[in-house]
Amino acid sequence: MKKINVGVIGLGYWGPNYVRNFLRQMEVDHLWACDTSDSALEKTQNLYPQVSSTNDYRQLLKNGSIDCIAVATPPNTHYKITKAALSSGKHVLVAKPLTTKSQHAVDLLKIAKKNNLFLSCDLTFLYTSAVNIIKKNLENKVIGEPLYYDSIRTNLGLIQHDVNVIWDLAIHDFSILSYLFINYKPKRIFAIASKHFKNSGKEEIAHITIEYNKNFIVHIHVSWLSPVKMRTIIIGGTNKMILFDDIQPDEKIKIYDKGVDIPSPSITTFKPIYRSGDVFIPKVENEEALFIEIKEFINNIKKGKHIYDNAEKSLDIIRLLEACDKSLKQNKIINL
Repeated sequence: MKKINVGVIGLGYWGPNYVRNFLRQMEVDHLWACDTSDSALEKTQNLYPQVSSTNDYRQLLKNGSIDCIAVATPPNTHYKITKAALSSGKHVLVAKPLTTKSQHAVDLLKIAKKNNLFLSCDLTFLYTSAVNIIKKNLENKVIGEPLYYDSIRTNLGLIQHDVNVIWDLAIHDFSILSYLFINYKPKRIFAIASKHFKNSGKEEIAHITIEYNKNFIVHIHVSWLSPVKMRTIIIGGTNKMILFDDIQPDEKIKIYDKGVDIPSPSITTFKPIYRSGDVFIPKVENEEALFIEIKEFINNIKKGKHIYDNAEKSLDIIRLLEACDKSLKQNKIINL
């Protein structure tokens, strides 16, 4: 079967990672890059002389030799560009978020399915070794029944102009939650946030609390205004607890044999027993998750497997993000 040709639209922050990882794929024949910035195109061509370039993304859509498009433009342009790409008969991979409105995501899924095209949203964390190690431990009941999920994602920047900090950072946690806790459904959500720059108009700091079924609770803190970069998740269970620190070069995951044992109900006085045991540190492979994700994307195209799991997950994620915005606007808990 012939190799595929790829077009990458957007060479800002994330687009160059698409270019690099598509070019690493054995199944890619040629790549076109597109950006409105001449300097971004020049930088890409200096790094990869074999790449063709253009300032007009419509030229890529008209090119009949291009099989698929990767969209890494600002979020508020995703719907327009992705819809045009699908309507031109291209398979599409879109950087998160898929769109900025759930109805737009529904529309894109309908177009993709109608035209028998593959639509996927880039949920890179789901392809990391670390998240899949956590998933395996949850499935094997290593931590017992999950009780809570606590996440902190902070850094100084990068402040976005078209989405707030929840859409930029909490979206990662929403994707991880949908992947790790398939049988857990969010029931209620509350978000509180603040914005400090008049010209921005977007919230830079936020706290989100989500109540799930099975008495499972989630708290997420995200910020663009922190002096230190933090990327930590704690998942507490009835038996053990997992710490995931994505900043660490090694020892990203630690599984703590710690917990609280509840005495027999026959004992009248409530006296919890605090248990502290060993710490297990599993090996985390360092293969780039985006490379794995793009390899799967290409393989699905070549095999004609038009799976919409990531796009449909992304639709659910967008609905959660919209619920956060609604909670911010109305200053109340939103039922899901």
